[in-house]
Amino acid sequence: MRLRPRRGRVKFGLINSVIGDTIEPMNTATKLLDAMCRNPRDWRIEQLQTVARQFGVSVRCEGGSHHVFSHPAVPDMVSVPAHRPVKPVYVRQFMALVDKVKESQA
Repeated sequence: MRLRPRRGRVKFGLINSVIGDTIEPMNTATKLLDAMCRNPRDWRIEQLQTVARQFGVSVRCEGGSHHVFSHPAVPDMVSVPAHRPVKPVYVRQFMALVDKVKESQA
């Protein structure tokens, strides 16, 4: 008799980041940012907004076709077209902004 997992049940494991002797929990936004670093293709604007919320980056979208990401501690702003998928050049610019925000908070 072969055992199969039940449909609809998904096992979740805890994934943590180990830096030195400390363990930092990885949430959805951190996992998305790591995945964006590995592959900047095929991302949606909603995923960028999730990462932005985690790091305190404000998003301005006043009904137009672009979303503008900014942070008070960083003088740069990144304007990203809301087309799907977001092109890799805009994902790289967004990741550079998030890296500058992380550096300013450290």
